Amino acid sequence: MKVYLIIALVGLIGCDHNTEIEYESIDSYPVAIGNEWNYTSESILKIFESESSNTIIETDSLSFSIKIKIEKDTVLNDTMNVLKFTSLVNGNKFSSSQYSFLDSVGLQSYAYSNGGSHIYAKKSSGNYVMTAFPSPEIFVPVYNTEDIFVFEPRPRLNLKFPLKTHSKWTYVFPFEPLNLQIDKEVVGYESIRIGNQTYSCYKIKWIYLENKLFDGLTIFDWVSAEGLIKRNIIYPRSRLTLGDGESIGSAQQTEIITLVGLNLF
Repeated sequence: MKVYLIIALVGLIGCDHNTEIEYESIDSYPVAIGNEWNYTSESILKIFESESSNTIIETDSLSFSIKIKIEKDTVLNDTMNVLKFTSLVNGNKFSSSQYSFLDSVGLQSYAYSNGGSHIYAKKSSGNYVMTAFPSPEIFVPVYNTEDIFVFEPRPRLNLKFPLKTHSKWTYVFPFEPLNLQIDKEVVGYESIRIGNQTYSCYKIKWIYLENKLFDGLTIFDWVSAEGLIKRNIIYPRSRLTLGDGESIGSAQQTEIITLVGLNLF
């Protein structure tokens, strides 16, 4: 009798070991007008002594604030009902807007406009590196000095609902001239504590398919029912050269965007 009992217990333990935990899915996104998310972003630049070395000889950083607010609903192209998400950096120094809609499939981007640039400045010298300012709503580069309104070739599916373990979808479909496809995949489930609040998040990886231009770029998002909680971006390590082309080492930039407060209606 004892032998059978031990075998039964071992069988139960084995079943528990192979059982995957089912987490509660996220079925929507907070899209009430007036909703606001506040973030801090820290850009860290590491400079290596040579292209082949992992020895860091200098580190520099730059921090700034980002505020995302749903300002209003509006109609584009006379037929498309969208919500306007406005991104403000350091008060209102740089800004961009994203026009999105929520349907039965998920949160999708229809168009965007922007008017500014995000400059990564090395405090120890007069040099700077231009980089994309990533809006926590949708990853839209801000490079232009005047307002430009852009309609997506087809809506970008930022988040597919229900968001759950092993979810995977295409965020950007290939189109000319870039011919770039970006998929997103849920790769984990983590709790992130900010102040006295804990957010249960799905960890989402951005997957750039067959495009050498983005080799080495790594992006992870942590999304909860309250919205984007955190984003980590690791840019590809790049070669540093003098004006004559002589190599003077290499550098790598990391950007960490973290929620510091929100106001949801």
